[in-house]
This record gives sequence, structure tokens and C-alpha cells, in this order.
Amino acid sequence: MTAGRYATALLSRIRSGSRPEEGGAAIDPLAVEAEVHESAAGKAGFANFGDDDYRPGLRQLLGSIAASRYSARQQRVIVAGGIELLLVGRLYSERGWLQDPECLRNRIEAPLIICGLPRSGTTALHKLLSIDRRFQGLEAWLSIYPMPRPPRARWASMPEHQAVAGMFERMNAASGVYSSAHHRDADEVDECLWLLGQSFVSNQFPAAFELPDFDAWFRAQSQLPAYQRFANNLRLIGANEPTKPWLLKNPGHLTALDALLDTFPDARIVQTHRHPAAALASLVSLLAAARKTALGPSVPVDGILRREVDYWSEATRNAMRVREQRRANVADVLYGDFVTDPLRSVRAIYDAFGLDLSTATVSDMQAWIDRNPADKHGTHAYGGLPQAVSHEVQDSFGDYIERFDLA
Repeated sequence: MTAGRYATALLSRIRSGSRPEEGGAAIDPLAVEAEVHESAAGKAGFANFGDDDYRPGLRQLLGSIAASRYSARQQRVIVAGGIELLLVGRLYSERGWLQDPECLRNRIEAPLIICGLPRSGTTALHKLLSIDRRFQGLEAWLSIYPMPRPPRARWASMPEHQAVAGMFERMNAASGVYSSAHHRDADEVDECLWLLGQSFVSNQFPAAFELPDFDAWFRAQSQLPAYQRFANNLRLIGANEPTKPWLLKNPGHLTALDALLDTFPDARIVQTHRHPAAALASLVSLLAAARKTALGPSVPVDGILRREVDYWSEATRNAMRVREQRRANVADVLYGDFVTDPLRSVRAIYDAFGLDLSTATVSDMQAWIDRNPADKHGTHAYGGLPQAVSHEVQDSFGDYIERFDLA
């Protein structure tokens, strides 16, 4: 099956609403590993997955799924929830580099990279800054199917774009919480998560599901190889405009600022800040809704809060340590300031990094703000969670709260 036919088949499956069957035995990690590779190769029409450095992570992930407390059906849902698609993405990357090896020589100079606690305004800031045409961004569909970015006029007719658009349409429709809190569109700029996930050293799965074995393994790994592959994917996607600066965003960059700066030494980093009680309350609500949508309304979600507090408090401590060594690389945006006056925050970022902000760009950004009020896709309400979370975060985030005056 060609890549295009695979994307068309994926779109058909998304639209039909097909789900894994109930019952059956728990997954066999070795058998599943072979199956997902064979299926991905058949669907991409290409069989070279590149170096085997991703296999330890994949095997740890599959073993953790098999050892989890999830039912056999739920285990198969987790496997179907992105593993094969990440492998297909690897194949797109490997084929792209084979077809255009010269792109790997392209320099990525001074990318503007947004990070911060999840739910601290990173998405809105990212989309607002993407209005500036000086930047190229990582569109959602290309993060899943990496290839040299085609002319925009062709996107809607491409099966890969149609597949991702359909997938997001289904995700947004499946959960009102997901749509209101993190509405996604295939042709808008998106997080770096899928490209980083190609290495299977990623927060993508332990955040979505309770997989403690993989979580412990993942946190002990260096993320540098994943970032090096990520950079090569950017070189592939931006091959048609190699000198155009990148605008990128991923909250998870906060957990690997050292690897990020080793890969992009001249990166201009924008870190957003929101009180962790509010940010993590929103995140926990979102993750719980996504988990229940995927695995059923009775699936336990009681462990999400403790895991996320632990994970992100460690991330902020590590980030503060790295920042002290690279102060010139970082600008800060407070969530409250951004909500109150988005353009003032934008101007502060441009001033910090010596970028000019044209009158036309300001006008375009203001028009985007007017078209995209905070409740455009509904209101994300999470009840009394901020108060409940506050008891968990004060000790874990005390230094961070004090450093950025978030109390």
C-alpha cells in the first residue's frame, strides 16, 4: 500500500469510528513489535526504519503496556493510539532523507522556541506569533507525516493532510473538554511532540496512560538523540525554505532544555509562566478527559495529579538550573500579562531578542486576537481542581513560584 493510500485508509477508519474489538488476550510485546513494524512498512510503502536506537524505547513501552493494570481491550487501544503512526512517521523521515540527503546539511539558525508548564498560554502565544510571516512553523499534519513542505494550495487535496484533519475532527468531537481546552487543526502550527516521539523517548505515552514502568525508564534517558533526530526532521520539512527561521513550541522542551540548547545553541527561548496550581489543574482535567474518552468512563484517573506534579516540578527545577547558565537565550512571559494584553507580551519578546515588529504584523496579530477569543471552542471548566492541586504544588514548586512571583 502506498503512503497516499494508507492515509486515505486511515481517514476512512477515522470517519467510520471503528474501535478495537472487546475481549481477547493481553498483548504479547514481541508479537506486537513485529506486527506494528510490518504494518507500518506496508502502509508507508517503505521498510527502512533507520538506526535501531528507537527499539529499546519501543520495547520498554510495549512491555509496560503488557504489564499495566489495563484490560486486554484497553491495552490494544493504547497500542492503536499512536505507536504505528509514529513508526510510519519514521518511515516518512527516512525516505525523505534518502531522497534529499543534502537537506541534512542545512543550518537551523536561532529558532524561536516556546516552552513552559502545560496550560500556561504556550498554544495561544504560539499561534499568535505564527502570524508573523518571517517564521516557518511546524504544521500539525507535517509533524505526523514529515516531508518537504508542499505549497499550501495543495494541502487540502493531499491524503496525509486529509487523514490528520479527520483524526483531529474525531478527537475534537469525542470530548467537549478536549475541544475547548486544546482544539487542534491539521494546517495550524502544532507541538513538536510527534517528531520527538519518533525516538520513543517521550512523555507522550506516560502522560496519556498509567504506564509506570515506561515512565521510570523514560525519565532516566538522555533526550539528546531524540532532539538530534528532531532537528533533522526540521531540516527535511523546511528543505524548500532552508534559511527561513523556525518558530517552535512544546511544553515538554522545559524538561530537556539542556538537550534543546545542545542541539540549537543559539535558540531564542520563550518561557511562559502560570501558577502551577492553575496550570496543572487544567492539565489534569484535560488528561483525565482524554483517558476516559480513549479507555472508557470507568478507567482510573486518580494517579494523574501526583504523576504530573512530580514530573513538572522536576522539569521546572532542571530548567531553572539550565537557565542560569544561558540567561541571554531566554525571555519570560507571565500568563496573566499575556491574557490581559497579548500584543504587549509579543512586543516584549521581540525587544528581548532584537526583532523588528512591523505595523502590518501588529495589525494581522490584532485581527487574529479578535477572531480567536479564549472561549471560541467552548469553556474549559475544571471545578475545584485548582484548590485541590494547590496543596500538592506548594512544596514541589515553592522555589519556582517565588522566583517568578507567581503567588
